Amino acid sequence: MLLGVKLLLRLMPNLTDANLSGLAWHIRSITTLAIAFVVVGGFIRLGGLG
Repeated sequence: MLLGVKLLLRLMPNLTDANLSGLAWHIRSITTLAIAFVVVGGFIRLGGLG
């Protein structure tokens, strides 16, 4: 959540070619967190972590 808020409030309004790599890192980190949530949720659903 914090990564998304930081992205919306700080990075997107001032987006230029110079800080485009910062946007890419935010997108990668949010995507990685989302995939991790899906994997952990699948493990819990299938009884792998319990």
